Amino acid sequence: MMNVSLCMANSKYEYVKCFEVEDEVMFPNIILVWIKASKLHKPHDLNALKLMNSCAVKVLEEYADVVLAYGFSDEYTFVFKKTSKFYERRASKVLSIFTSFFSSIFVRKWDEFFPYKELQCSPSFHGRVIARASVEALQVYLLWRQNICHLTNLHEQCLWRLVERGMNGKEAWDFIKDFDKKINNVTPEYVRSFEFDSKLMPSTWIVVRIDGCHFHRFSEIHEFVKPNDDRALNLMNLCAVAVLEKFWEDIVFAFGVSDEYSFILKKATNLYQRRANTIISAIVSFFTSTYVRRWKNFFQQSELKYPPSFDGRAVCYPSTEILRTTFHGDKWIATSTINITLVSGS
Repeated sequence: MMNVSLCMANSKYEYVKCFEVEDEVMFPNIILVWIKASKLHKPHDLNALKLMNSCAVKVLEEYADVVLAYGFSDEYTFVFKKTSKFYERRASKVLSIFTSFFSSIFVRKWDEFFPYKELQCSPSFHGRVIARASVEALQVYLLWRQNICHLTNLHEQCLWRLVERGMNGKEAWDFIKDFDKKINNVTPEYVRSFEFDSKLMPSTWIVVRIDGCHFHRFSEIHEFVKPNDDRALNLMNLCAVAVLEKFWEDIVFAFGVSDEYSFILKKATNLYQRRANTIISAIVSFFTSTYVRRWKNFFQQSELKYPPSFDGRAVCYPSTEILRTTFHGDKWIATSTINITLVSGS
């Protein structure tokens, strides 16, 4: 790591903003956010299910725009009211904030449901935004998830229980396979056609940018030292290093200042098949859960008073020259000399 100082003007680098893509979910579509844990052991623990439900309840309490939540196993879907203007209906913002907040709550509530089991690593969730054109289309989606819930229970609960009672894997599967039928005539292909997702352009640098949500208020409540609290900056850097270590095969560089961080993925990366939703949500989620989990390492005398969250977006840049210009011209280093932290991945 190293500290450097930069001073530059804003207008010279304004053109790099043209590479940012608008991803607004247009009216009158109903916005759905689907999130799923990256890894949970099977069969599912009852306390883990209760923890997921508790996190979903907290999301409903926090965001008035959400009118319904449906979940099972290690996933949850949140349905927004049709008139919602949450974050101007920008898909990447909506998804990253919800995934981040859910991750934050998951870590904070872990001890409540697992008092005798330490959280060994930072959990990660990924997700996507789904647009439904009508209430009828929403009903089809929920029927599909009920179908998946039914099949999940067969495969991950009933099968395990039969194995526990003495059957081998093949015998248990033969016993339940006749129940493995589609219900409600809902086809996954039809439902997935409404997913608000896109693959990022091949052979381009992908920059995932994350930014603390309402961190001015967060810093005041937690009495951060002004103008820069070394504890807070070091915590951000630790989270960035954790992201680099987790995604070491794909992320080659990380750049951060204050409550923001940018992660550069190599041009040839095929991480999550270059799906924007999955890349953004997975990185933001892991960063957030690490932030909450490691809070006490830097703020020993200060309790985390409420769960932080981060939003994110992904931008593609076609050349190394434009990528360099982007980091010279970013809005948060536009007009003054400030300290930044660079963290280089292997």
